[in-house]
Amino acid sequence: MIHIFSIIAAIAVFASFTFLIFYAPPKNIVFRAVSEPEAENIKSYLRSNGIDVYVKSIYTNRVDPHPNDGAYYYSVHVINQTDFKRALELISRIG
Repeated sequence: MIHIFSIIAAIAVFASFTFLIFYAPPKNIVFRAVSEPEAENIKSYLRSNGIDVYVKSIYTNRVDPHPNDGAYYYSVHVINQTDFKRALELISRIG
């Protein structure tokens, strides 16, 4: 019986590490948008305030991947981790 619990615990630990390595969101995302223009506007705003950022599009539909189904979202990432908190503060001002 103890052997079964050891196997289950090992599987749980493996699954946790797999999630953290492959699926956990990066710590540099400051904004998520459903449209590219919205993400680009935030990017321009942050860059005009001296923060280096980039936009990344992510396709979220893994079952039926058709590019016309609108399953994309866009995320704005800071390049320098030291700008993370300031970027969040700037974004919160335009609320």
